Amino acid sequence: MYSSNSSVYSLQVQARCIVPQQAQRERHRFLAGTTSRKKDNELHVVEFQEDQHELFGSAIYSMPGEVWALAASPHDPALVAASVRTPAGFQNGILRLPEEAAAGGADGGGADDSFVSSRVESSADVVVTYGAATRKQEAILYHPCDEDTAPVHEIAFMDDSTLRLCDFGDGGTLREAASLAVAGGEDAAAACWNPHKHDQVAVASGCGVAQWDLRSGAKAQEVPRAHEFGCTSLDYNPNRPFFFVTAGEDRFIKFWDFRKSSSPMMAVTNHTHWVTSVKYNPFHDQLLGTTGTDHRVTLWRITSISSQPLVELEGDEDGSESADVKVLTFEEHEDSVYSLSWSAYTAWIFSSLSHDGRVILHQVPEAEKYKILL
Repeated sequence: MYSSNSSVYSLQVQARCIVPQQAQRERHRFLAGTTSRKKDNELHVVEFQEDQHELFGSAIYSMPGEVWALAASPHDPALVAASVRTPAGFQNGILRLPEEAAAGGADGGGADDSFVSSRVESSADVVVTYGAATRKQEAILYHPCDEDTAPVHEIAFMDDSTLRLCDFGDGGTLREAASLAVAGGEDAAAACWNPHKHDQVAVASGCGVAQWDLRSGAKAQEVPRAHEFGCTSLDYNPNRPFFFVTAGEDRFIKFWDFRKSSSPMMAVTNHTHWVTSVKYNPFHDQLLGTTGTDHRVTLWRITSISSQPLVELEGDEDGSESADVKVLTFEEHEDSVYSLSWSAYTAWIFSSLSHDGRVILHQVPEAEKYKILL
């Protein structure tokens, strides 16, 4: 257990998702949504100040229902996509958060089934809505276009059976451009847009993973049985094409190469129950974070199959200099941990969110930084 470098912020009610504010490159900021059935739901902008070692809510927005999925724009820090369960059913939309010094936006009026969000002190604009959804959205994905290219206004919404690719612009409309049946008879649980080949999306459904070609609508590659039980999460290696990682209900984290998918390159575990999420560090693919229903958050250093393998040092008696190790286990959470998010600002900060609404901020130890950087 390790806790000395952690900070805590409470959403006060139950929650399931936390994401980095992707386009915010000057501060550690995260977006977290609540899923209370008895109290008003909110979207919290959670910020961490390193100099004061303080985690706090810099803004709170009221939401019309339970927030089950979030995605922050990689280009505009004010844009966030969300899927919300309202009394009229699930609703998807894209919101524009007000600037810190702005006076406010739309008045938030509308019919019961309209997607509306407003700040507790002021209001936020609804940029675009995308009709009513009959199912809970398992994932929302922004197009992962490169920072030095013009923004691509595409976003994908995925429920337990279908991936819907939509495009949006300045006209305030969200148009469905393509629809793929990706579940294959089993419930889809997670998805990730390929950062190396933007016409591919990987989807976890049942025990397996399939990579889908968005142009043809066909499977490009498949791992039919990645886990003994359900596959719960997956992520692409940000630096190595074809490489990806999965997590499952069998407690394992497995590393794969789509070109040789008959067996995993490696499998590790530190969880005693379901692994609910796995995320690569977006800057250094040697580092990963995992969360589980066992209340644990685990920081891993897996370098032997990374873009920059670590040379094992002689005289290593405790295994701390090994290429592939569990760095730390964080056990501050008291409930199942469902989501993990790396900061978009620097490589050494990440947050986790448990079902009881506790957001905990974690830091990569200094010793691990030096092993990667030096």
